[in-house]
Amino acid sequence: MKSLARQVSRVTNPAQFIMDRLSFAGKFLLLALIMLAPLVFVGYRYLGVQNAQYDFSAKEEVGIKYILPMSELLNDLVSARSAAVQAAAHKPGATEQLAALKLAVAAETRKVNTADALYGVDLKTTSDWKTLRATIDEAFAATNATPMKAYERWNKVSDAALALILTAGNNSNLILDPDLDTYYLMDSHVIRIVTLMDLAGRSRDLETVVDLERLRGDALVEQRLTLSRQLGQIDFNLDTLKGNYAVLFKETAGLRGAESAKITEREVHAPFDATLAKIVALRTSVNDAVEGHPDSLKADIEADIAVTALRDLQRSSSKEETRLIDERLSLFTANKKVTFIVSGLTVALAMLLFIGLYKSLRHSLLELLSASRRIGDGELNVNVDVRSRDEVGQMAASFRMMTANLGDMASAARRISVGDVNVDVQPRSERDELGLAFAEMIIYLQRARDVADRIAQGDLDVTITQSSEADALGQAFARMVTYLRETSEAAGVPFSELLDHIGHQAQVAERIAEGDLTIDVAPRSEQDALGHAFQRMVGNLRLMVSDLTDAASDVDRSSQHLAVTSRDVTSGMEDVAHSVGTLAVGS
Repeated sequence: MKSLARQVSRVTNPAQFIMDRLSFAGKFLLLALIMLAPLVFVGYRYLGVQNAQYDFSAKEEVGIKYILPMSELLNDLVSARSAAVQAAAHKPGATEQLAALKLAVAAETRKVNTADALYGVDLKTTSDWKTLRATIDEAFAATNATPMKAYERWNKVSDAALALILTAGNNSNLILDPDLDTYYLMDSHVIRIVTLMDLAGRSRDLETVVDLERLRGDALVEQRLTLSRQLGQIDFNLDTLKGNYAVLFKETAGLRGAESAKITEREVHAPFDATLAKIVALRTSVNDAVEGHPDSLKADIEADIAVTALRDLQRSSSKEETRLIDERLSLFTANKKVTFIVSGLTVALAMLLFIGLYKSLRHSLLELLSASRRIGDGELNVNVDVRSRDEVGQMAASFRMMTANLGDMASAARRISVGDVNVDVQPRSERDELGLAFAEMIIYLQRARDVADRIAQGDLDVTITQSSEADALGQAFARMVTYLRETSEAAGVPFSELLDHIGHQAQVAERIAEGDLTIDVAPRSEQDALGHAFQRMVGNLRLMVSDLTDAASDVDRSSQHLAVTSRDVTSGMEDVAHSVGTLAVGS
């Protein structure tokens, strides 16, 4: 355990070294950065993933916007191929129909031009689209072609259109979509439906190109091989389409519509089942031809019906795809918003709590620091204003107890300093060294006071117990008692009587000081030196007062004689002045 503690200490020493050299604000700032950095990193990465998913789905929506007009164009191209084959076979109305379809293809071409101008660079379809337009122009410009040549030429057009749709699907992530609710729908939309649309048109056109009743030998075998390949492609794409929609109806509730809870499973599947039935009817006609029943190759009507149904299914699929992607984009946007809000609130709350914790600790520590400095300066009336309930608050409570204890000690010391030793100091615990020392000091002073009281009452039979060799007060008391005992013995009277005699002499001295010399001082014995001294002093003072009284009488008599003499001199002076005046008049 000690070894583990040393290892932990060794690992944490660098952190402690750093923290010891930072201010409190620096410590909190460092901790905040360390704690928030992972959150910011994770949030940044999460938002990056959300943005990537958003961009992924947004590009899928771009693909749908491109493929939808391309699907409409493919539908018109399939019809144009049929009209071209029929026109080459000189069927009535075929040429007019081809001219009308040329206008329809031109209108759809303009829509695809707009889509390619907006999205072609991102989807990398611009070059293929230019090639397809040139191929379409060449197909419409061709004349004097046989039905087979027209069929093969327009097959190149439909192949190029299918390839362009596949390129747009690949480069817009539609084919790569990893979500179950949209993958099967996108696979059906981008590949299966348009492929079946083209195969249905080819099967229809094959009836016009070849009259199987007049084929013989190798030509019949080659035609059956062509039909067999078409049948295999129809079967594969039809089975895949069935599987896709089986999963879609199970996993994608949106295909059921807003009122899905009120309709039956059969009603949900009915539109798709009707489309499948039309494709199956076409497939049956082709299969009969492959099996050697030329008269059964009547796919014209079935193909028209199937192409129309597939076109409607393609439109509904595009609409549903757009809805699903919009929902996904809305979800991504909502997730980003929630992430921003939650992250922002989390960071704000974390910063708020960090600031609150910093202010709480800083206020508490500054209060404790200020209080400790004031106590260090000798001020004990200190209030620690910390109300937290954590360890710092507990430390502040202990600090308040300490200051209260020191205040009690200071109050006791002030009372002792003015001579009041009737102080009761109770130690807080057995470990309260200051309280124990104060209590012992008070007991010591109270004992000294009791000894002094007994000495003051004349009792010199006291025992002075010194607390230690350094007990200066105890030693002084012991010397004083010894001296008083020696004085009492020298006086030959008990110390209490000596104190009474000293008190009496003090009263005598006070009366003398007030001028009363009639007091009679009688020594208590021949050895009463103080009494004899006071007696001689009073006698001497009386003699001095008598002498002073006689001197004052002499001075008074002299003063009276001087006054008479002064009057005589004054009278003589007046006579002289009169004589001088008389002489002055006579002259």
